[in-house]
Amino acid sequence: MFENQPNRPAGTAPVQPRPITPPPIRPFSPAREPEDIFAGVENAGPKMPGPTGMPPAPRKRGGRRIVLVFIVFFIIILLVAGGVLAYVSFLRQAPVTNTNTPAVNLNLPVNTNANLNANANANVNVNINQPPVTEIIYTPGADTDLDGLTDAEEDVYGTNKDNPDTDGDNYIDGVELIGLFDPTKGGGALLKDSVLVKIFKNETYGYTIYYPAKWQAIPLEEGTDLERQITFSPLPVNIENENIKVNIEDNAAKLALYDWLLAKIPNVDLTAYVKLTTKGGFEALLSPNNLKYYLTKENQLDKIYVISYTPNKENITNYLSTLQMMINSFTLVK
Repeated sequence: MFENQPNRPAGTAPVQPRPITPPPIRPFSPAREPEDIFAGVENAGPKMPGPTGMPPAPRKRGGRRIVLVFIVFFIIILLVAGGVLAYVSFLRQAPVTNTNTPAVNLNLPVNTNANLNANANANVNVNINQPPVTEIIYTPGADTDLDGLTDAEEDVYGTNKDNPDTDGDNYIDGVELIGLFDPTKGGGALLKDSVLVKIFKNETYGYTIYYPAKWQAIPLEEGTDLERQITFSPLPVNIENENIKVNIEDNAAKLALYDWLLAKIPNVDLTAYVKLTTKGGFEALLSPNNLKYYLTKENQLDKIYVISYTPNKENITNYLSTLQMMINSFTLVK
């Protein structure tokens, strides 16, 4: 403990230490609460300038705005995501959708079947009432010399089936017959003066018509109005024979020929009919198959004269030139 004492010079008496006087003992007093050194700080006045004398720098608010924008954007993302999840969850509620769907599907087959049945019935009715018309193809009879008369007609009128101009007057046989000339005699001999045809006179309906002399004129077999329809047929008479009929139709309203035919045959295509004038002065309409003529005359509008051709069972037409001859010879009796 004495290592820090200064060195004494030799011969010097040692220094005696001073006695230490103890401090006076103070009487006991109760401890006081420490003084609040920060009292009055809340109401402190304006801050003093710093050591440099410069006012404190203002706080930057950009950081807060960025944080606020980020928070708002995050909230929007959460809302959108929540909406998408809610929509997907709604779509995935298959039981509710499937429960309603069968009800709709059950109704649809009933309505569809009802419509189909109605349409099917309508179509069946149409087919029953208006069966499809099958066009019949008629075959002309053989004409060896190509003079307009078939070989069957050559036999009826006594012309030469190997010579188109039997009488040698430079007119072929078919043209002469249709024009009401005798094809077996030259010099303009008329058919009515020959033995090739007969003239039928209908007293009841007042008309005359030529027909082949080798044929027979047959009135209706039943009813009181026997002369309303006359059948001209080759001999011997057979129901399978070809024939030509003259039938009388009433036209009480005195309609024009086109109007009468339209009323008689609804939906008829009049454009398919050929309009012509006969040698006897009748207005005529020829059917599309060339087998039926409708005749009328200005002073006999209350009647329509129908002259029709019936082919044989094989649909062969051997007497079409004879039909045209009879049309041209048809005349009203004065």
